[in-house]
Order: sequence, then structure tokens, then C-alpha cells
Amino acid sequence: VDESLVAKHGDTSHEIAAALAFECRERTGADVALATSNVPRIDPTASVPPQYHIAVATSSGLKVHPARYAGHPDILKDRGGKDALNFLRLQLLG
Repeated sequence: VDESLVAKHGDTSHEIAAALAFECRERTGADVALATSNVPRIDPTASVPPQYHIAVATSSGLKVHPARYAGHPDILKDRGGKDALNFLRLQLLG
């Protein structure tokens, strides 16, 4: 993804997840591409859990889903992966 896009929107943004999924599908010729933005660090003092984005690109378009998480840092990547795969599953089911 272009560095200027990251500088403008941040690495956890909707735009980054969308660009990653779109470019992955375009470059590989895949039927479907799944991508996530970076998962932000947790701020224990924040009142709202941080947000990241999950994107799925298909021949019929691009869908991006915001996701929030809370919990112990040791489970965040696992949880994010499961959230991404579930979003993909839901998109494939229509």
C-alpha cells in the first residue's frame, strides 16, 4: 500500500484495509482477497476499545467491516484472525 495513504489515514483505517484487499486481488488474480488493517495497541485507560478494519474484495465489489476488540493482548491477533475469517464467511454466503 502506498505510504502516502498510510500517512493520510493511519495504518488501522478503513482505507488501508480496502486498499490491501483490492491490491491483493488485483496482483494475484484471485477470485477473493481478505485483508485486515493493523490491529492497534490497547490503551487500558481508553473508554472505548480501539478499532481496526477487515476487507473482502471479490469480482462483485469490495466490503469493509469495522471491528473493535477488548481483552487480553495475548489473544488479540487470534481474535482478529477469527473475526476476519468470519467476515469472509458471511460475505461468501451472501
